[in-house]
Amino acid sequence: MSALSKVVIAGGSGFIGREITKQLVEEGTQVTILTRSKSSTLPAGARRSVWDYRRESGTPWIDDVRGADAVMNVCGYPVVSRWSAAGKRMIEESRIQSTEVLTRAIRGLGKEERPRVYVGGSAVGYYGMHESKVFDEGDTVGEDFLARLCERWESAATEGLKEVEDTTRVVVVRTGVVLGKDGGALARMIPAFKLFVGGPVGSGRQMVSWVHIEDIARVFIEAAKNETMRGAYNGTAPGAVSMAVMARSLGKAMSRPSLFAVPGVVLQAAFGEGSCVVLQGKHVRPTRLAESGFLFRYERIDDAMEAVVGSMDM
Repeated sequence: MSALSKVVIAGGSGFIGREITKQLVEEGTQVTILTRSKSSTLPAGARRSVWDYRRESGTPWIDDVRGADAVMNVCGYPVVSRWSAAGKRMIEESRIQSTEVLTRAIRGLGKEERPRVYVGGSAVGYYGMHESKVFDEGDTVGEDFLARLCERWESAATEGLKEVEDTTRVVVVRTGVVLGKDGGALARMIPAFKLFVGGPVGSGRQMVSWVHIEDIARVFIEAAKNETMRGAYNGTAPGAVSMAVMARSLGKAMSRPSLFAVPGVVLQAAFGEGSCVVLQGKHVRPTRLAESGFLFRYERIDDAMEAVVGSMDM
């Protein structure tokens, strides 16, 4: 294991990035967040470096990357959104273009200046949509929009740093449905449960490959520290569940019923093609994480939900 003295996080003010930053700061790591905003609130203990991955003119942030132990990229426009042509472009550019800009900057540094590791985001959407198959990292890429996006996203990291792989390891984390009170799926579900009108979304039969927010942050940090980790890892807890089970678990933790299902047509009306992210499921196992020795704090959905609800102001 390598200690982390200095880490740069692109997207560090987002849902996952905030938790990664919190855990690193608690360990005494110096964290710099690359952000387009000059005034947004940053997680406590982090410093700001202004960047814009859409424009490479004026790049003082490269000085922050120079000499960092690790660079992490968790940038990404929300995929649960309306997939208009413009929406798809934002989903793609926020992930792929940010990765290309970072990897190009790393390649341009001297051998002694490069970070030891680049940890990039990806998603379980890599495998495509399937109701019955169980996926692990050995499975091939799917054929839908999200699958091809993830393939290009990962390739931007692995191919972008291939010529410097002797100095900079590359790890990509295929993140599942992240459970936390401040973002992700539960941010949409919790308000309805508070009002006693919560329930599953869609049929309830679709599989949800979930992970607690603390654990997904720990996966990124482990990937940065563990020098044996390379390539793609599924960032999901071992126990995927159906949407109906997940909703019941949330209701149980909140002492609320899970009776009022949200019909799929409602999501389709709101998000169009983008509703498939919620309405179609997949069962993904974290095989390579298990092989690496990583231990989840939350392997059971009930434990994860109780932890989330316990951190809320009810």
